[in-house]
Amino acid sequence: MTFNPQNTALCLGLSDFNSLTCIETSKIALKRMVARAKELGYTTFLSGMELGTEQWAAAFVLDDPELQLVAIPRPHPERSWGWTQQKMYQKLLDASSSVLTLETDARQWMCDRSSLVLAVWDGTEGDIANCLAYAKALGLAGMVFNPKTVDYSKL
Repeated sequence: MTFNPQNTALCLGLSDFNSLTCIETSKIALKRMVARAKELGYTTFLSGMELGTEQWAAAFVLDDPELQLVAIPRPHPERSWGWTQQKMYQKLLDASSSVLTLETDARQWMCDRSSLVLAVWDGTEGDIANCLAYAKALGLAGMVFNPKTVDYSKL
């Protein structure tokens, strides 16, 4: 499957939230970012399908019939999840336009095929920080929501 980076956005972010308020504000922010990306002409959204941000983004994309979701999960993440999480994961995969399995770093692969990053990130070091640094080095545009400060920023 080939992607036109000009209309492809990558959705990524936190999976571990410490409060219900952070979860709700992050969902609202993410929904707004997906809507804004659509206004800018983005029609294809890539998601690694991790719990939290990536699955919320997937659900928001799937709610709009004009958008397509390409799911790129790591092999069998659901094995350590509860039954409800597993059911939601499978529902999202089943509704996706495409499901790809990669042998390489999925986040780097998605960055290489996107021109926009939508992220929920609190500034902590780790996989999300590394991915955002890689995206910035590539010159990708980005919308980042910080649930701790409740602020948006550019990449």
